[in-house]
Amino acid sequence: MADTSEDVCETNSSATGIVASNVEEHLEGSGEIAEKPENDTKEYSNKKPYLFNVMNYLNNFKTQIMKSISFVDDTLPQKHVNNTCAFDSVLQVIIVALKNNSSLQEAFKTSKNSFIKMAQYVIIHGWKDPQANELRINLLHEYLENDKSRVKDFHGRLFLNCAISVPHVILHTFRNDPSCEEVSKCANGCTNLPKKRAYVTIPYKELLNENFDDLIADYLSLPVRPCEYCTSMVETKLEMTGSFMFFEVEDADSQKDIELKCIPQSFSITVCEEKKTYKLRGIIHFIRPTANIQLSTQLSKNPLGHYTAICPESRHLWAEYDDICNKHYDQKRVCRTNQFKCCPSLLIYSIL
Repeated sequence: MADTSEDVCETNSSATGIVASNVEEHLEGSGEIAEKPENDTKEYSNKKPYLFNVMNYLNNFKTQIMKSISFVDDTLPQKHVNNTCAFDSVLQVIIVALKNNSSLQEAFKTSKNSFIKMAQYVIIHGWKDPQANELRINLLHEYLENDKSRVKDFHGRLFLNCAISVPHVILHTFRNDPSCEEVSKCANGCTNLPKKRAYVTIPYKELLNENFDDLIADYLSLPVRPCEYCTSMVETKLEMTGSFMFFEVEDADSQKDIELKCIPQSFSITVCEEKKTYKLRGIIHFIRPTANIQLSTQLSKNPLGHYTAICPESRHLWAEYDDICNKHYDQKRVCRTNQFKCCPSLLIYSIL
């Protein structure tokens, strides 16, 4: 099948997905698994046979997709959230990565990371389980509700505005499971500073670097520098890397979008004389603010940017997960090809 930047297929298949961000959400609402319309087979096969074939391929990739649904449950407190696309997009990549990698599941089997535990719960029970969305909303409140400026009263109901950047999400969710840990030591021993880095920042222009391995090695450690307390030098040594590694792409939103095929699919790095290889699990794609993005939400008249998750599924196919769900746009999982152009705000890799 020839690659094209256009949508190849759209499906509401039973895959593991996320809930709407720009519409009102609350804890009295849970979710239902989106199902493929009965006439999809006829519709797609009558138009272009290869479209139907790709759709079948995606349907076989069992990841669950969630739609918003509201029902009254007086036993649950009413907690309202909106603008959750950054949180949801990172969550989506983690769910897909864990679901398709048994070694990752084993690595986090006894994890105390609430974000990972929620992803594991969704993989086992699906979004149809009421507790899945309850866990999600409670986590958002745990991370953000202390910032009183985020809580707004809208017609007597309190809303938590979850509009944050994806690096902010990583700082909250992977603070204790960082991308890497390093130690800066002075040759004379007067400095010994350990540091955990939840994510690593790399320049946008370096994404097209042919030797991505060397690039990562350069940005994982600080350069040698003079010691503040003596005449010796301080050297930073990489002590460990995590099961997941997160790379913020600096200034991506002010640069041209790049094709998915240009994103490095893997890299290797040596840590304490051990070679480790990481594979790309997902891209957090930033859609720049326009008048119709996020529909100017109920709480703000200013247009917002929007995040989606794009995960590789095969050599030429990718799946884009979008948590916007409203009457104008009800597709949750869209097939993309290598030529699709994205704004890579964050790259997520996991160890092989």
